[in-house]
Amino acid sequence: MPIYQYRDQETGRIVELIRSVTNRDRAPEGFSRITVPQRVGVIRGMMDPETPDAAIPRALKDLEQTVDHRAIARGSGFSTRQLKEIWAV
Repeated sequence: MPIYQYRDQETGRIVELIRSVTNRDRAPEGFSRITVPQRVGVIRGMMDPETPDAAIPRALKDLEQTVDHRAIARGSGFSTRQLKEIWAV
């Protein structure tokens, strides 16, 4: 995933955020993207958080904080072993 630089419009401070290419122009409120950054960087091996490959394991992890894994397995149709394999991705 690429690293983009954004400038705080009030203070002029520069921050770096890891964003997908499609979301690079969606700057946090009060920030604007620097189109010619001071440096270029890419984090290898990091999945785009908006893809199912990243979102599903994260959703399962969040669900397991509130619901017992056996109840999740019964409701989803997956076995506990399959859920563990998905979560480990």
